[in-house]
Amino acid sequence: MNELSEKLTASQDAAQTAKEQASLAEKAAKEAHETHKVAVQTNNQAGVRAAAARAALNASNDAASEAAVALADQNTADALVRAAEAAVKASLDNLHAEQKRYDDRLAKATAISIDMSKGIVRRNRAKNEIEQLKGEDPLPLSRAKITQAAALKRAAKQTKKAAKVTKKAVAKKELADSKAAESKEAAAAAEESRVAAEAAAIEAEAKKHESERAHDDAKASHAAAEDAAAELADAFTACEGKMAECVAQLEALKKKGGIGKGKVFWMQREMTEIRKFMPRR
Repeated sequence: MNELSEKLTASQDAAQTAKEQASLAEKAAKEAHETHKVAVQTNNQAGVRAAAARAALNASNDAASEAAVALADQNTADALVRAAEAAVKASLDNLHAEQKRYDDRLAKATAISIDMSKGIVRRNRAKNEIEQLKGEDPLPLSRAKITQAAALKRAAKQTKKAAKVTKKAVAKKELADSKAAESKEAAAAAEESRVAAEAAAIEAEAKKHESERAHDDAKASHAAAEDAAAELADAFTACEGKMAECVAQLEALKKKGGIGKGKVFWMQREMTEIRKFMPRR
């Protein structure tokens, strides 16, 4: 009876401990579930941010590419304008050179024609050359010089204008490149955050499953402990019934007589000792 009482008490204590452990496991499982829920939300948000950062990077790269193409086109246009200006200037220089050659020939012939140290034949030849030179129409050359000077002026304006456009194109490309670099860094950071959030979500999910398994195990242990305690309680109830029968039989013997008082005393004492070790319910 004492051994059964001790087993019943131990079983009840084990059941209580299992119940407390199951409660703690349930609490841990709920906390793990909430942690997993937050981790999933964080991972989703990080994914959205990473996608937005990638889209911004693509847009920045497209803008940088467009700016590079525009700058290349402008550089080509600028080169053409400068080449045109150079061609006009070269043409005007040729006209001025032609005018200088005409003026030099006329001055030289004039000097010879009045130089009495020269022979009459040479002076007359010089006079003829002067007449020929003066007989030439100066209008085409003058008109060409005026036309080319005006063309050079217009070309210079176009070159200056093209230079300003080129400068703006360069600034636009530099800005686009800078934004593309910033977008690249932002996309890399967002992707790093996404990877970390994904890893955290996976870890949280694993811990959630582990906590759920621990909770299930604790519930099973608690149920098993409750069953064991119930079985022992039933056994103890049966023993109590037997004890009550024994007490009743002993009382009947005492009333009937024919049995020694010493023997009855020791039987009562033994039952009293047994009751001391019986658990209170």
